[in-house]
Amino acid sequence: MPSQQMRAWSVGLDMAYAAGGMLLLGAGIDWLAGTKPWWMLSLGLLGLVVGMYRFIHDAMRMNSASSRPPRKPPNPINDQSKGRSRPPGSSD
Repeated sequence: MPSQQMRAWSVGLDMAYAAGGMLLLGAGIDWLAGTKPWWMLSLGLLGLVVGMYRFIHDAMRMNSASSRPPRKPPNPINDQSKGRSRPPGSSD
């Protein structure tokens, strides 16, 4: 399981890669179509919005995961009702 610091870097870089990747894709389309700078600006803005959305979503998920107490595994010795559909000793 990655450390908390590695997760934080991943979330931050994910936003930068989304914006940068869409910006480069827009620049490539502009170069091919000769429509400078419209595709670059529009796709760069789209990448920024999507990256920001993912950043907020991932940061909120990390925050809720770190503030939640750890789950205890079920104890099979104390939990005898699992797997039984009727009380012991009854028969049909």
